[in-house]
Amino acid sequence: MIVSQKPIEIINILTHSDRIKTFYLKLKDRIKVIPGQFMMVWIPGAEEVPISISYFNGSIMGLTIAAVGETTRQIHELKIHDYLYVRGPYGNGFKIPRGTNKIWIIGGGYGIAPLLLLAKKVSNMNIKVISFLGARNKDELLFYDQFKLLGEVFVSTDDGSEGFHGDVTTLVEKYLSLSKVDLIYTCGPEVMITKLIKLAYDHNLNLQASLERLIKCGIGLCGSCCLDPLGLRVCKDGPVFPLKILVKLSELGRYRRSPSGVKVKLSD
Repeated sequence: MIVSQKPIEIINILTHSDRIKTFYLKLKDRIKVIPGQFMMVWIPGAEEVPISISYFNGSIMGLTIAAVGETTRQIHELKIHDYLYVRGPYGNGFKIPRGTNKIWIIGGGYGIAPLLLLAKKVSNMNIKVISFLGARNKDELLFYDQFKLLGEVFVSTDDGSEGFHGDVTTLVEKYLSLSKVDLIYTCGPEVMITKLIKLAYDHNLNLQASLERLIKCGIGLCGSCCLDPLGLRVCKDGPVFPLKILVKLSELGRYRRSPSGVKVKLSD
């Protein structure tokens, strides 16, 4: 683990769309990464933000970053040979139970990115992977070609530019009665995750979901990412949680906390 902010050189940048890029970093430290974990990322003059890991081969790490706030917009201005300051990885990642033979991966928007690392890992374990990817448009179907190398892929886009015209949860529902699956892994918009939690619960399916909340410290001290009513910390107890925990989280799909701790209602 990189325990304090360390400047890491950007050796390549992949531009997916006008708002999503993947930054590849050359690591000098030896670290272990579990799919679903995240790094804390900073640049001078900006805030530190959590970013999930989309690629890792032991010496090169990929961080897929959507320009959704001031810090991430500043990061998008960086070039090859510039530096990102990183520490981590942090959090509990996805767990792969013994005896798993077939999984579904369901990703939405830039939440697709951390699922690629998981898909590669389970594929190397001879576990069958079926992926459902949803995005605003075809340009934001992140790593589509790489997912196709790992198994069957079904896609949806909000604008109908690729695959099913609609949201990915509607697409998933069409296949629930047609295929048996041992475990569902998901990451993406909260409205998508809450729908999948209900589907999994109603159909008696196992599910693990990676959640997003405001993370300041990344090590479980500040409490800014605590979830009601259990008080679980997304940075330390998560960001990946199993279905038995997810169904108890009353705030999911309803609200999240602002930087000052005030409840902010989520839009539909």
